[in-house]
Amino acid sequence: MNGYFSSIGFKGFSKEEFDNYLYDEALKDPDVVTKAIDLDGNEITELRKEVAGGMGICMRGYFRKDDQFIMDYYFPYREASNTSNGIPTNVIPQTDREGFFGLCDDVRIGVDLIYFIQDMMPILMSDQRGLKEVFFGGSSFMALSNGGKILLPIMKKAGDEQKKLENVQKRSKLVAAAKNGDERAYEELTVNDMDLYNSLSKRLSNESLYEIVDTSFMPSGIESDKYSVIGEILNVRKFMNKRTRQFIYDLTLQSDSMIYGVCINEKDLLGEPEIGRRFKGDVWLQGKVNA
Repeated sequence: MNGYFSSIGFKGFSKEEFDNYLYDEALKDPDVVTKAIDLDGNEITELRKEVAGGMGICMRGYFRKDDQFIMDYYFPYREASNTSNGIPTNVIPQTDREGFFGLCDDVRIGVDLIYFIQDMMPILMSDQRGLKEVFFGGSSFMALSNGGKILLPIMKKAGDEQKKLENVQKRSKLVAAAKNGDERAYEELTVNDMDLYNSLSKRLSNESLYEIVDTSFMPSGIESDKYSVIGEILNVRKFMNKRTRQFIYDLTLQSDSMIYGVCINEKDLLGEPEIGRRFKGDVWLQGKVNA
């Protein structure tokens, strides 16, 4: 059982309890059924069972000739809605199952973003499926978290946000230039990083890390689609899993200039989320590609 089912309202369910729900209810009465042809030419079917609006369980597999559904795997999802970037996304097939990862180079946060693609079926039905490299024009991100906390906002002066935006834009241009072989841009980035390190070292003697670091988005662990994030809360919504009656927070966050969502069980969140405060936690990054 995927460790992130708590984030859509199945906290505390044993594997036996969850399997009973999965096979007795979800598979027998799915809300959405979609079929496509996989990369090997076989028919694949995706069943979705919602537990709240735009949130639920996705089951992928195939139907036998006797109409019995054979499930390969299943996972929790919360549909992504906010457009997170317009950067071309390279779609990469997973090696261990019928699925895809998205890869995009987002210079705003300084890492190559790898995420689990929610909307595999439209990709399989697109006119790009026969190409060796498949690119789509942007991504919408939604992350699932099974543990996080709320941090208070950092005290900011007038003009700080504008200065931060200008710095992000400047760094983005330098990173892009350095990747194209501009040695002067690479040298300027190196000097800037050294200055930043020295400044942080001095401030850490009198301030805590979370008073200095406003937001962040960094890879976490050995799995490529897991991240440790700190994001400013832009919006808070609350849903109830209609099957378990557990409440789920849907937080819209901003890390640097990237906007994305995080879905977390109320019982897994320490603190009260409010607009302007910050969320800190480890997440599984999912997303939709914008064709």
